[in-house]
Amino acid sequence: MKKSIFIGVCLALALPMYTAAAVAEAKLGYISASELLEKSPQAENASAKMEQEFTPRRNKLQADLKELKQLEDRLARDGATLSEVERSKIERDIIVRKRDMSREQDSYREDLNMRRNDELAKLQQTVREIIQTIGREENYDLIFFDGVAYASSKVDLTEKAMQRLREKAKDTPASTVKSKK
Repeated sequence: MKKSIFIGVCLALALPMYTAAAVAEAKLGYISASELLEKSPQAENASAKMEQEFTPRRNKLQADLKELKQLEDRLARDGATLSEVERSKIERDIIVRKRDMSREQDSYREDLNMRRNDELAKLQQTVREIIQTIGREENYDLIFFDGVAYASSKVDLTEKAMQRLREKAKDTPASTVKSKK
């Protein structure tokens, strides 16, 4: 019994020293994933594609909103001089347009958010693969990303990962973003 207590105490004392030694020898790194998700060529390309895709809808919504505002201004300005039938017709038209605008704006926001989430998921997968590749190739035991209170420049691998993303962007076929003429 005394022997098992002695062995337990020895193990309890030795375990923290072993753990500290293992951690001291571990190769650690840090990557700012948020920086990669904002500044990488892939993020810029995704942003440009989304801008190209959603600009026409946004412009149409803005034009429709301007027309609605003009109709409301006309009703406010000329409402007293319009016949009851014409004023009622304009009021109904305004109500219908507001309802349609609300639906279109909701649809636009939902579509934009879905596309943004799709593009973000693709980029996150690419970033995850880059981080794993760096970890394997350079024998890192642990790589932290975001949520880290402090990381010295010795362990910051963000620029290395950014360079890999730039290289991957060069290897990817030409962007599908068309220049506007």
